[in-house]
Amino acid sequence: MVRELLAREGIPVMLTGTSDPLGIVSGAQPILLLVAESERERAESLYRAFFQKPFAEEQES
Repeated sequence: MVRELLAREGIPVMLTGTSDPLGIVSGAQPILLLVAESERERAESLYRAFFQKPFAEEQES
């Protein structure tokens, strides 16, 4: 999901590691999402905006 979000926003992304065909992470290697250092701040900002919601907001829903 994170890779798709960043790619849609024009941030080149590379994944390393191993997963099975269904996308379930295997125990072989950790999956790493890599972005260029020049895009790091923007990528982190997008991640926080889409995937991190303060607990108080969750309770109000």
